[in-house]
Amino acid sequence: MMPSMGPWAAAVVACAVASARLHAQPVAQSGQSRSPVVAIVSEYRWGYYDAQGRFVLNPRLPHNSQWGFSEGLAPVRVGGKHGYVDTNRNLAIKARFEEAGPFSEGLAAVRLGGRVGFIDTRGRMAIAPRFDQAGRFSEGLAPVRLGALWGYIDRRGRWAFARRFQAAGNFAQDRAPVEVRGLWGFIDRRCGMVIAARFDHAGGFHKGLAHVRRGAESFYIDRGGLRRGRALTIVKRAHGAREARRPDGTAVKIQRFDFSRSFSEGLAAVRLDGLYGYIDRSGAVAISPEFDEAGDFSDGLAAVKIGEKWGFIDKSRNVVIDPQFDGTWGFFDNFANVQVGSHWGFVDRSGQFIADPIFEAAFGFTEGLAAVRQDDQWGFIDESGDLVISPQFDAVQSFSGGLAAVQLGQGWGFIDKTGQLRIPAQFEATHGFSEGLAAVESGGRWGFIDAAGNVVVPPAYSQTLGFSQGLAAVESGGQFGFIDKTGNMAIPPTFDFALSFENGLAAVLSGGQWGYIDRTGNQVIPASFDQAFAFSGGMALVRQGSDYFYINQYGGAALQPDLGRPPAGAPPPNGYLNAKTPALRPRFNEIGLAPVDVNGAKGFIDMQGDYVWVPTP
Repeated sequence: MMPSMGPWAAAVVACAVASARLHAQPVAQSGQSRSPVVAIVSEYRWGYYDAQGRFVLNPRLPHNSQWGFSEGLAPVRVGGKHGYVDTNRNLAIKARFEEAGPFSEGLAAVRLGGRVGFIDTRGRMAIAPRFDQAGRFSEGLAPVRLGALWGYIDRRGRWAFARRFQAAGNFAQDRAPVEVRGLWGFIDRRCGMVIAARFDHAGGFHKGLAHVRRGAESFYIDRGGLRRGRALTIVKRAHGAREARRPDGTAVKIQRFDFSRSFSEGLAAVRLDGLYGYIDRSGAVAISPEFDEAGDFSDGLAAVKIGEKWGFIDKSRNVVIDPQFDGTWGFFDNFANVQVGSHWGFVDRSGQFIADPIFEAAFGFTEGLAAVRQDDQWGFIDESGDLVISPQFDAVQSFSGGLAAVQLGQGWGFIDKTGQLRIPAQFEATHGFSEGLAAVESGGRWGFIDAAGNVVVPPAYSQTLGFSQGLAAVESGGQFGFIDKTGNMAIPPTFDFALSFENGLAAVLSGGQWGYIDRTGNQVIPASFDQAFAFSGGMALVRQGSDYFYINQYGGAALQPDLGRPPAGAPPPNGYLNAKTPALRPRFNEIGLAPVDVNGAKGFIDMQGDYVWVPTP
């Protein structure tokens, strides 16, 4: 993603000094050479030689000019500008760029005039420089940043994913890591988010696995988002009883969980040494851990994975739909999208298909319609499984307020439930409708339209988050402020960044510190936090140094970093909100509970900090 040259250059100099001013480093094999090309630095100058010791390029380039050969070319810096040399010692692409990245899939990111675009291997500008930052192309897509948010473009420079990520990585094995509201998940090239954003850090996939970190725990997940490995075996005993055993055969008491999800419909999925079950709000085990993976309950059913297949259970643990699917997002509006092989369909609560698995991708139902993809085009089906809007769009969003955003070519517009294009596809991107208005991008600037397509707020802003509680955060002149629904600047743009209003307060960044303002723009909580999140239920999660804790609407600590004193007999807290181990960031769910860690045992606290389920060691 166009890394900074400075620190890297300093490291190169130090390395050269430590090696008596001569250092060799293998780089990617050139497409024009049968043997590896090796980079060498001598007298703080870079050059290249092949495996036979023949110089491909004499050491005459500045020390911070070496990136390595890829696709037969290597970025170099000559006279303060960047270009490319080939393995025949020739300056193949004139040094005229401020920065230059490696080639990938025939294109390379370069900075020209302060903006980033892409050139082809002949040095021709393939995608005009209009981005602030960019990664490399992989599997036909490249991450790019415009303003504070990242999205993905295709090889023609068209938006494949609109800008909505705080950070974004390159694609590998049809997965790319993205950051959403401070947490990392993964998207695929078609369906969007396929592994929920729940990690503190995530790397790219390699050989079917990706390295992730969640708090102090570091591990690998597969392409389905599952942690690899199974530590326990569930042994069925008489009268239907089950017993968990370790690989050595010793029994394990089911009283400690190593992962827990939020509560949904009164139950929360928990993991015990690699197996999933469910607990109720008292902490009692409602469904013993015996599944390889488990989702949240919705419409009275939860998706569970047994072996390699997914099925559905009810709250009494009865298998309602036998495990037979390769993937699912769960039930929504009494229907679930399910994957069979590489295709998707929909089943009802009895497990009967209302739409056969013939689609390349499928979203869940909203407002009675679900988006499906056929032949790389998107359309919509109804709850009878009938294709009511034929696949004809390059990308779509779900329906909201009777309208759905659709992409036709390079433009975004809106259709109604008959498929009629109500608002022409004339926008570069959109966030969809929120509180009656939709944020749309035109000419590289953001504004707002109403449901009739009328421009309510002309496109004049670098970015926006959409309306929330009557105000929308917008960037103007490099600073953030808030406008009302008439377009008037209700709160002047004086902040480095701003989040949307929730519970009457909005987190804003000033001078590297976060605080909170009210809807009049008054700073009601001073800027004293290194990180801040939106208010929910009267509390907000903030970070000072390595400590995460919750504050109330007056800025006071509602939940102390050590969670206070646990009930008698419980061990002292040390985990989620502890400075030494700021593991998972606790998030309160819709019924006011948050998972906590006490010396490795998991439990739940309510919004007063009291234990609803006491962690058991």
